[in-house]
Amino acid sequence: MNNKINYFFNIKKEAENKKILFRIGYKNGITKISKKEEKKFNLMIKKSKNLCSLKGAFAIFKIFKNKDTIFFNKKIFIKSKNLCKLLIDSEEVVLMAATVGQDIIKERDRQIKNGDPVYAIILDATASETADTGLDWIQDFLNTILAKKGMQLTRRYSPGYGDLDLSVQKIIYKKLNLKKIGISITKKYLLIPEKSVLAIAGIKKKEN
Repeated sequence: MNNKINYFFNIKKEAENKKILFRIGYKNGITKISKKEEKKFNLMIKKSKNLCSLKGAFAIFKIFKNKDTIFFNKKIFIKSKNLCKLLIDSEEVVLMAATVGQDIIKERDRQIKNGDPVYAIILDATASETADTGLDWIQDFLNTILAKKGMQLTRRYSPGYGDLDLSVQKIIYKKLNLKKIGISITKKYLLIPEKSVLAIAGIKKKEN
């Protein structure tokens, strides 16, 4: 699998309703809603999920590192002490991406402008959670394969968090040729569709 880009154009994995509700402030056992409201929210979530077109990609790359820099080669490198710490036991990394497509974003914006603001919030939360679910699915897929070799993934780390600069999104974007799954990137390193997520994880020996 080294350096080969693997694409998934129709990931059949749905976000959990409870995680979507948590994103909008619902806390199980604390937040009180009626059965009628719960039914209404679940219906909105179902409609929102139907607007998601979950796609993903990943590739594995060998790396070299020191205490604050990850090198793919002499010209491509990432500076991050936090990432180097995460990858301390890794000689290879997985670059991964997931996107939900444009349909749900367009519907959210339409609902914000002249529709139902509550539904717009549900649409936004569903899109965010579904994109993260796409990365979860890729990690589960890889861990199943890696386990046979006595290996596993570290937790994932995304550009824009901690000391990992958002500009790293451009490196991942190019390495994975994400145009192929409908993602583009702006000059300020923002992804389009908006609900697209990128991440890095290390490969290390499986813990007992």
